[in-house]
Amino acid sequence: YEETTWVHVETPALPEKMEVQIHSDVLGYDLDNKPYFLSRDQNITIEPAINVTKVPIHQMVNASEGYFNMGDRVYVLITVYNSATTDARDVTIDETIMTKNFVMDPDSTLSWTIDLPAHQSETFNYYLRPVRPGEVQLSITKTSREYKGRQYLKIIDSTTAKIYGPYFEISKTLNNNLAAPGDLIKVTVVAENTGNHAAYLELKDEIPDFAQLINGALNSSGVVKPGGKLSINYTLKLKKTGEFRFPYAYGEYISSYYSGNAHSSRPIINVVEYTPTPTAIETIEVNNSEEDTNKSKTNDLFDIPGFNLLTGLVIFIITYLIKKPDQ
Repeated sequence: YEETTWVHVETPALPEKMEVQIHSDVLGYDLDNKPYFLSRDQNITIEPAINVTKVPIHQMVNASEGYFNMGDRVYVLITVYNSATTDARDVTIDETIMTKNFVMDPDSTLSWTIDLPAHQSETFNYYLRPVRPGEVQLSITKTSREYKGRQYLKIIDSTTAKIYGPYFEISKTLNNNLAAPGDLIKVTVVAENTGNHAAYLELKDEIPDFAQLINGALNSSGVVKPGGKLSINYTLKLKKTGEFRFPYAYGEYISSYYSGNAHSSRPIINVVEYTPTPTAIETIEVNNSEEDTNKSKTNDLFDIPGFNLLTGLVIFIITYLIKKPDQ
């Protein structure tokens, strides 16, 4: 004899995957009234009941196939669906924009709290405008719900979108940051296209009021392909003293679908008067030998005024006294 008993269990509408253990005890008797006992455990996996999908959509339907151009607005559509048999209350959806890649356009709220009935869905949307090309991240979605004192959370990794267009990074460098009035300074400006689309670039710079142009060009233009560079080089003569900050170098570019601009950093130079420093002459002491010292003393005696005359007179007197007895 076999009998099956079905037990209906309501599972809560939670946003995360969970494991549930079901324990069953069965007690039965045979015809002789002898008891039999059976116990079983079974783990059941419950998939997330709150399902969230996020899709970036072009502002113009069928305008592109899975990619966007710089200047396009990216329409982000979020759909939240409750697949459980129970209602879900106080479900919170929070969006975090990857601000290095996009800006909101227009600005709008990115946090919603809703009650979601069983087998019902709700949608949210916002617009982004890309600020750099590439396969870039849009945003991160967090869905959470409190249930019986416990917080449940599901995070959807950032959705990516392919953005096409040029993007320029401009550097401005000096060959020396410390100089004197009248010195020559070489300035180098380099614009690199770090995007994924070619563009026509006009690169220009200006002369600061503390210097004058000696040679070189202050502007250049041309088509720059992805990974390509355009540069200008010139030499300035410094006219004033002080600490000065150079002006920006500036670039304007245009491609098939997008136009933009970029500027460099502003390097600093210190211009000072150089004052010659007096050089002290160091006295060198020489250690003479004893023989050299004695010679030096003897030479000093000969340098005494009248010493040679006195010496000659003494020698003459001694010689006279020796020869006198013979007379």
